[in-house]
Amino acid sequence: MTPITNKLHLLLVEDDSPKRKAIEQLVMEHIPNSSMVSVHSLSTAINAIENNAFDIAIVDMSLPTYDFALDKEGGGQPEGFGGSEILRFIESESPGTGCIIITQYQEFSDKSAGTSKRIEELVEELTVEFKQILFGVFHYSGQRGSWREELKRALITIVETKHVD
Repeated sequence: MTPITNKLHLLLVEDDSPKRKAIEQLVMEHIPNSSMVSVHSLSTAINAIENNAFDIAIVDMSLPTYDFALDKEGGGQPEGFGGSEILRFIESESPGTGCIIITQYQEFSDKSAGTSKRIEELVEELTVEFKQILFGVFHYSGQRGSWREELKRALITIVETKHVD
């Protein structure tokens, strides 16, 4: 694949360090003119979106509520569907941002509601709810998995569809 030469501003929302590094490496390899903001939680993602304009958001589905701190345990309540909340915020506040979900889980649960969903159900729901901004939901399966090609194709589609310069 020929690198995308557009100057893009990307948001990466990912709390898992190896996964984040693999995604960052792929993006920098295929969109070398891009700038990227990486955040690790639901709250920092919302803050970044409020304060920046992004062409593309690459979002994990399961995220902590806030960033892990050295002097605190955990990162707030884990949000099994935190990525959905970020997409809702983007749809409301930044509808020109193309979104991609990359998750390493096959099943998601909402402990407060006592429900769970398989990835196939989630993909179907997200595709319907966010049809204007969502360009793919991919399963991360390690640094060399098929998600790499899927992500590259989705990035190209966003650039072509959104006519990003």
